Amino acid sequence: MAIITPFKGTYYNTNVFNELNKLVAPPYDIVTESQRDEFLKKDPHNIFALELPTKRLCQKNNKAIKDKYECAATLLQKWVNEKLLISDSREAIYPYDIQFESDGNTYIRKGFICLVRADDWKEKSVLPHEKTFEKVTEERYKLRCATRAQFSQIFK
Repeated sequence: MAIITPFKGTYYNTNVFNELNKLVAPPYDIVTESQRDEFLKKDPHNIFALELPTKRLCQKNNKAIKDKYECAATLLQKWVNEKLLISDSREAIYPYDIQFESDGNTYIRKGFICLVRADDWKEKSVLPHEKTFEKVTEERYKLRCATRAQFSQIFK
C-alpha cells in the first residue's frame, strides 16, 4: 500500500495575482517551446518560467547563471523573497477538481495532491501511469535538485 503524507504547499499569492489563469499551464510534457514562450508572454510569472526554464530567461538580469536549472532556482527564490509565492504554515493534503473538454465532452478530474513515499518499483505500491523517457527523467531530476521543489504532480 502506498504511504501518503501531507506537506506545506507553496502557491501564487492571490493578494498579488488576481488572474491565476495566466499563471497556470497544461502539463509540461505536452507543450512545445513556442507554446511555452506564448504562456510566458502572457505573464512572465507563469509556472513555465520555473518548470520549463531557459538560461536566456535569467541571463538578462544575471550573467553568472550557469544553466536553466540554476535559472529556475534563482527565480523561485526571488519569487518567494518577493512574496509572489507563499507557503502554508501547516501541512495539508490538497484536494482539487480540474474541468476540461475533449472531443466535445466535458470532464472533471477529481483528486488530491500529497507526498508519496518512494518505494522500489517491485513493491507495486504505486503503478506507473505512462512510459517515461530517460532524458525527461534526467531533466526532471536536475530541476528538482536545483530548486528543491516539485512544480507539478505525477497523476495516479
